[in-house]
Amino acid sequence: KQKGGHTLDRALRALHEQFKGAFLSASQFMDASQGRHPLAIEEAYSEMLISALRENEHVFFDDLQLIENVTSCSGFYPRRGMLDTMLTHVCEFAQHNGNKLVFTTENQPLSPLYLRSHSGGVYHFVQDDYKFLCEQFLGERAADLNYDDLYRFAPRLNGHQIRSAAR
Repeated sequence: KQKGGHTLDRALRALHEQFKGAFLSASQFMDASQGRHPLAIEEAYSEMLISALRENEHVFFDDLQLIENVTSCSGFYPRRGMLDTMLTHVCEFAQHNGNKLVFTTENQPLSPLYLRSHSGGVYHFVQDDYKFLCEQFLGERAADLNYDDLYRFAPRLNGHQIRSAAR
């Protein structure tokens, strides 16, 4: 996922629209966590995913880094590494039952996902990407733009920002 952008959010929603199944995000995770002990993050996440996998062939989860940042990025978190264990369990469950899991994250995939998946990303756009997106959003008006200047002065725009500027 491109940091600060919504490019993969849109791609994940498009995949969900095509393949159907469950679309989960941090909001659903927070709902699943209500009433639990604060250190039961991994269990709440695992139960939410397993429940979705039991009912759907495809499960899409957006913004995994929001959970990962809490459980993996602090030396003070007492259950460090538990998220890896839980993801291993969920991936094995999905594989055994013929399910497909799709995650988006701003971070590198955690080991259990990396070892069992195909990963890809949307990286910073180049000048040709700017031109393509502007043509999509502006139509004929895109021919009036100087893409050399646009890219030179704003080389780190994401798709959401280009779309917003085109409005």
